[in-house]
Amino acid sequence: MKQNLLEFDAAGLTAWFDAMGEKPFRAKQVLRWLHQFGEADYERMSDVAKSLRSRLAELAEVRLPQVLRDSTAADGTRKWLLDVGQGNAVECVFIPEENRGTLCISTQAGCALDCAFCSTGKQGFNRNLTTGEIIGQLWWAKKALGDFRGTAGGEADRRTAETDFSVRHGLDNASLVELFAWSAEEFKSRLAGSAIYRIGFERWLRNLAVGLGNAPSSPEVIAALASRRDHPSELVREHVAWALARHGA
Repeated sequence: MKQNLLEFDAAGLTAWFDAMGEKPFRAKQVLRWLHQFGEADYERMSDVAKSLRSRLAELAEVRLPQVLRDSTAADGTRKWLLDVGQGNAVECVFIPEENRGTLCISTQAGCALDCAFCSTGKQGFNRNLTTGEIIGQLWWAKKALGDFRGTAGGEADRRTAETDFSVRHGLDNASLVELFAWSAEEFKSRLAGSAIYRIGFERWLRNLAVGLGNAPSSPEVIAALASRRDHPSELVREHVAWALARHGA
């Protein structure tokens, strides 16, 4: 099987080229074509030596996950379902906002958190995605959105300085009880610009109430739910009452 160039970072591609007897600057050239211009055709990499182009054609490829489904919602949200092999598929989602865009990508097939209230977690963790599978999602999105350099009308001007792959505000370690206690102001300040923020604070509380209703019963869970029993939103009150009934409270 040919080497997938999307699996390399700068140091890795430089080392691979060095093993081939190529100079380090060749790696920089190829990386620029791959990640700035989105070019996978070696013959179009015009400043790369023809001899290297020929070697790359023999030894390497840009191998992307296969798109199983590409759908766009009425609000402009676009989802790609991608095949990552061994019966696994992951989603990549672009969420347009008025002054920015958010791209959500997958780093794992399955989920390792095993939350008691989450059906996805109950499906279990399958594996971490490879570098190429992660970058491949970014490639598909940038191609579809016209975000590579030299593409007119792209989304590049809507990028923010948000660090890639960072977990906001320790959300991977927060308990449902903690999240359910957030005020509307905390919800906005911590989640603005994220995919979750789009559902709004009311539905955020509704979803957490469902999660708490499915969580193992404890005094803390019951107290958290009871604190929202008289919430102004009928939607929240309805689901809090359902959750409390699940705990016999």
